Amino acid sequence: MALKVIREDNKFQIITQGFKTEFIPDTPANRKTMLVSLRLMEDGNGKKLFTFKELAQLTKGTTRESALDMYEQFGKKERNFDRLCVSRKPKIDEEVI
Repeated sequence: MALKVIREDNKFQIITQGFKTEFIPDTPANRKTMLVSLRLMEDGNGKKLFTFKELAQLTKGTTRESALDMYEQFGKKERNFDRLCVSRKPKIDEEVI
């Protein structure tokens, strides 16, 4: 499946033959989350929908290695999205608790 990344005003949008996203803030965390999410997608036969070369557009790279490196970071962290996506600490006031 063909993948195209559009960048405007420090945001990016992903366009494919089957779907497109809204514009998302262009941050390292958002690029990594989208790369991993798209790489995990498979068709009905279990074939990956997007190659690392296609996904390299998200890393602003041109080679598959840039996307592969980012994806492997996800694998090294036990493939947990909470560690990939949720990196902020809750704003809880200890006095209130």
